[in-house]
Amino acid sequence: MREAADRDGVPVSSWLADAAAAKLRSDALQQLIAEWEREDGPVTPAELRRARLELGIPAVDDGAANRATQGAPPPGDHRGAVPVT
Repeated sequence: MREAADRDGVPVSSWLADAAAAKLRSDALQQLIAEWEREDGPVTPAELRRARLELGIPAVDDGAANRATQGAPPPGDHRGAVPVT
């Protein structure tokens, strides 16, 4: 954590607060997507592309997009959280 905070040029406490806020946003987004999918079915690739364009999020490979909408962590993420960009 110290190395990451140093790289970002912030105190560890600020880095941790930012990480916690990102986790809360990620959790809220996962809940929103789950609610959407309960009501309207799975998010389609076209809907993901449109959302990325509107939000200015770079495209990702289909496997990563599927993991993100299914709430699965990306490979190598052993914390169980989906990173928010």
